[in-house]
Amino acid sequence: MNTIVQLLGANESTCGYCHSKQETSHSFGMWGHAMSAMDYQRLIDRGWRRSGKYLYKPNLGSSCCQAYTIRMDTTQFALSKGQKKVLKKMSKYLHNNVGKPESVKPLVSTGSDVDMVSEMPQMPVVQDLDIQMPQCTHHTVSKPLLKSTPISDTIREIEEPTNIQLQHKLRFELVKSVFDPTVFELYRKYQMFVHKDPPEKLKESQFTGFLVDSPIAFEPAQLGSAFGYGSFHQKYYIDDKLVAVSVIDILPYCVSGVYFFYDPDYSFLSLGNYSALREITLVNRLNMEAPQLKYYYMGFYIHSCVKMRYKGQYKPSFLLCPLTYHWIPITEALVLIEQEPRTALATQEGQILQQPLPLVLNKRPQVTKTFPPYIWIKGQVQRIQVIDLTLV
Repeated sequence: MNTIVQLLGANESTCGYCHSKQETSHSFGMWGHAMSAMDYQRLIDRGWRRSGKYLYKPNLGSSCCQAYTIRMDTTQFALSKGQKKVLKKMSKYLHNNVGKPESVKPLVSTGSDVDMVSEMPQMPVVQDLDIQMPQCTHHTVSKPLLKSTPISDTIREIEEPTNIQLQHKLRFELVKSVFDPTVFELYRKYQMFVHKDPPEKLKESQFTGFLVDSPIAFEPAQLGSAFGYGSFHQKYYIDDKLVAVSVIDILPYCVSGVYFFYDPDYSFLSLGNYSALREITLVNRLNMEAPQLKYYYMGFYIHSCVKMRYKGQYKPSFLLCPLTYHWIPITEALVLIEQEPRTALATQEGQILQQPLPLVLNKRPQVTKTFPPYIWIKGQVQRIQVIDLTLV
């Protein structure tokens, strides 16, 4: 299919990481009217990310907080001590009923105490084109099989033990990204109690534009992903009650996490950390069908934001060089970033830099790799041009 995007240009906004009061977060944005999974894969491998249909690329050279794309090779993943504790906590609850949900007291939010670490600039208002996307059958997977790996074996024994009577049942559904009233109500509860968002801000249209709409066209399973490529919601149920939802994109080379929200009553289970481990097992499962699909993308790593450093704890992780687009082990990349936050990471040949190379302020780094042309629409539909996104 043709990928159709509308260039929106440079964007400046306040920063959700350092909570700056001025417009110190800079990015370049475009609106995705339609896009193939492979084209979006190419974009995130060049530092882009999406929020709904809005596609944006941070300007690391001029922004207050530097957002490096991070990914993990799930075929080499090894559980850390802290991650084992997360699994043990879930095991105790499912097997022995240790720990229990506690009702969250009603919260009155004024909107002045919003503490949300946002991974996106402010979204512009764009009129969608009347584009007929490929139709497909609604897709549900209740019990995805797990590839036999240490992490998947451990999770299987937690969720479906062979010699233990479960006290609570945890199950999953992987469905295409569509609006579901129950999911929306869970999102509202999460945003109000965890991020202190005012109720009047949390409308169906805001939720749909953020976590339901996607430019990525669904591609039915063939030789690649067992579930097909596209945007999905992975739902978590405990005793048939919806307790969490993970919004993900399944792409030719990876599973890319978009957002995760959960029922605050179940915060004692560390569902955010557990969901990351569960998504790693999903990549393992997909890797059985498509060997090239082995990475787990967790969005951006921002070293200056302590809340975001947890992403580097899933090893082995790699950061994308914003200048040459080579992947560098995070342990080596941090040596450079701690010396110079606005730095390139690798040479044109893919070797780690020996010294930091500061990015030029207020100037886009020169791109040397080739990139396929994209179709974009400016103004009226009749004015269609073809450009090369290496220029942006």
